[in-house]
Amino acid sequence: MASPRAAAGRRTRPTDDQVRGFFLAAAVLLAAVEFPRVLVDYPGPAPGFSRLVTVDYFDVPLLVLIVIALPHLWRRVRTVRPRLGVAAALGLLATTAVTLGFGPSWRGVALLVRLVGTVVVAAMVASLDRVALWRWVGAPILLGAALTGTAALAQSLSGGAQWIPGSPGYYEHVGNTVRAPGLSSHPYMLATYGLVAVSIGMLTIRQARSRWWWLVLALAAMPASLSFSRASVMGLAVAGPAWLLAAVRHRDLRRPLVAIVLGTAVPAALFLPAWLERVDDTATTDLNAATTLRVELIERSIRVIEDHPVVGVGPWGYVIDHGTDPDFRLPVHDIPLLIGAEEGVAVGVAAVVMLILLGITAFRSGPLAVALFGSVLGFALFDVTLYWYPAGLVVLGVWLGGLDQTRTAAP
Repeated sequence: MASPRAAAGRRTRPTDDQVRGFFLAAAVLLAAVEFPRVLVDYPGPAPGFSRLVTVDYFDVPLLVLIVIALPHLWRRVRTVRPRLGVAAALGLLATTAVTLGFGPSWRGVALLVRLVGTVVVAAMVASLDRVALWRWVGAPILLGAALTGTAALAQSLSGGAQWIPGSPGYYEHVGNTVRAPGLSSHPYMLATYGLVAVSIGMLTIRQARSRWWWLVLALAAMPASLSFSRASVMGLAVAGPAWLLAAVRHRDLRRPLVAIVLGTAVPAALFLPAWLERVDDTATTDLNAATTLRVELIERSIRVIEDHPVVGVGPWGYVIDHGTDPDFRLPVHDIPLLIGAEEGVAVGVAAVVMLILLGITAFRSGPLAVALFGSVLGFALFDVTLYWYPAGLVVLGVWLGGLDQTRTAAP
């Protein structure tokens, strides 16, 4: 007969679901904190991640999660038909694996491995019950957004680096402050993470046991106002009315909505001159200048697609394929166009169709689904944070899995 101590040890041993949930939560939380180590540096003038192969803190729990969760999820996929979000992640993984053979690079390999992580994250998020969704996804992503949002506020108030390596000269000045990245690699990655965090938070916060989480939700909402991004405004323009409708229908979402309003409005008021400068730039310059050369980037991407219509230039190879050509310092800031240039016309068209289907499904699922879909729509159409940035691929998994989850969890 087992001793009471041995029996207690067996009772406290974490289950397989808890172990997988822990590493999921760690990957989601650490995606807010980007301090990459460079493994491969391709020659060329491109900044940031565009010519690098890197490894970051979140990659460690993500790789562990892939190893321990993939066999379980594979058995599940064979018996349960994946929903649309997980199917989209699987499709992108499959096309990337095929086209990588025609345009191989270490960057493409890095993308392929992380897309496996995207699929695993999406599948796990989609399959969790409401309590587990809060514990392993909602709470960690809100904490991550609150942490990086607080860092961004400190950077904006001081006009320079706080809590991260670097100097104030790193930041782009706008109005009476700087465009702060928080603990992320870029202000727009900060905003993308924050908007998904708040959307997932509204979906799950009714499972929270303390009202202090409303404060965390308010802090997590700050990145949308601190990025000074028009894509953030677009996201809030879609998500805001949807959150309001959800709060009208469900009284217990009203105070969380107030927290979001305060979290976005207070930083926007503090740095109103910066936002007014952004408005003035948009209204008084031509479209290409107002969109930070995005028109030129689109025109160049179309030429790339014309030159490589079948299999593209290779996954994550848009910039490195052109070497030191200064015209290709940046990727086209539109995810379907970028995927089309890297993986071929058919895959790019499929990405557009999938985005439309995700939107239709969200509108059928309810206001919180619409809010989650619309929160980062601007960054999908006018930026590349959900695909081009390593941490963005974790957020992509949360977003796609969350959209599947809203079909059962959203009001």
